[in-house]
Amino acid sequence: MERLIRGFQYRLCSGVPRERMPMTRICVFALILFLCGNLPIASPAVSCSTFMLSSDDCLVVGHNLDEAFLTPGIIHVNRRSERKRSVSRFDLKLTDVETPVLEWTSKYGSVTFSLLGRNLPDGGMNEVGLTVSEMGLGESVFLFNDSRPTMLSHLWIQYQLDNYATVDEVVAHLEDINIEPSSTFTPPASSNYHLFVTDSQGNVAIIEWFNDGPQVYMNSSVPVPALCNLPYQRELEKLETYRGILGWINRFLDSDKDIRFVKCAEALEEFKTSTVGDPVEYCFDVLTRLQFEWTKQWSVVYDVKSKRVYFRTARGPSVRYFDFDALDFSAEAPPVVFEDIDVNLSGDISDRFIAFSPDADHSVIDRFLRSLVRFVSKSEDPEKMDLHMLENYGFDVARYVDRALETTELIRYRKE
Repeated sequence: MERLIRGFQYRLCSGVPRERMPMTRICVFALILFLCGNLPIASPAVSCSTFMLSSDDCLVVGHNLDEAFLTPGIIHVNRRSERKRSVSRFDLKLTDVETPVLEWTSKYGSVTFSLLGRNLPDGGMNEVGLTVSEMGLGESVFLFNDSRPTMLSHLWIQYQLDNYATVDEVVAHLEDINIEPSSTFTPPASSNYHLFVTDSQGNVAIIEWFNDGPQVYMNSSVPVPALCNLPYQRELEKLETYRGILGWINRFLDSDKDIRFVKCAEALEEFKTSTVGDPVEYCFDVLTRLQFEWTKQWSVVYDVKSKRVYFRTARGPSVRYFDFDALDFSAEAPPVVFEDIDVNLSGDISDRFIAFSPDADHSVIDRFLRSLVRFVSKSEDPEKMDLHMLENYGFDVARYVDRALETTELIRYRKE
């Protein structure tokens, strides 16, 4: 590319009088930027993003779940005082390595978005304003200590929402538990992740796991409260290469066209320095900027101060919301769900939650895995295929659905 640009510049500038050379070079760069800016942009297969907007009168967290295949989802209302236990690959008879079992009683109620069933969320918010969001990170390494309890990674997210109110509490207990990737349920997909955690005071933590253990960035070490799908330090380094005039050139010439973090940093700076109107609407606007058209699935906005959650999906593009005040998190209340986030309603859906049934989990897990199979196998219509026949594609959906449902059942504590 550099050789092409130099040659292009040489041919255009040869014969140009010296006094006109600077302006000619500017024109050359402008033409290059135009051409590069209109080249097709390749998007990553996984492109999730999360960020926080905060000011004196607002605290809003936005999250995109983006995949290259249609991703259904369910919203669970998780009650206080539910007794639960850790579940690992050992409990599912997938390994002989046994570790201690951790039992707990949920201290806080929460609302979670899931595609793997109850207590196995992609993320959520609890009733005291703690939010946890996960984004894929292939470089993650979860270390193992056989003296500690072990649990699947998505259950670990629920454990944080059940037990903690602040970022400090989450960070203080990071090394209490072994984490196992939830690829137990989705073999072709990576379930390694890093986390974006916030609390009601506007504190933020980015948590990543590598060979030397957890890496935590908190508050002052988070100059840009955002996270995508690269290690946070690498995102900050990339951001520096896109600053100033040379940064604009790099933006168009860089072969890596995934600049979501850079766009997010610019949007957060705009929020600080400009009048942007309603923070929730602005949050959705930023989430739109961060999406690749063919990977967008969910957008969720947590308004922490008002305890209201907004969301929209690719197949249900109207914005819907519900209020924590309208939900019953008491132990006596029956568990409820909003069983299909793709239903294209609009406005307040607080009264649309219905009694939980295992069938609701079965449906969302089945649809998610079928969609994943469609993506992996390039099958035209896996909906018409017998579940067990999908083994031909190296993926037995029925077995993995059963395994996920078994996990959600095992999590419910039963005294022997």
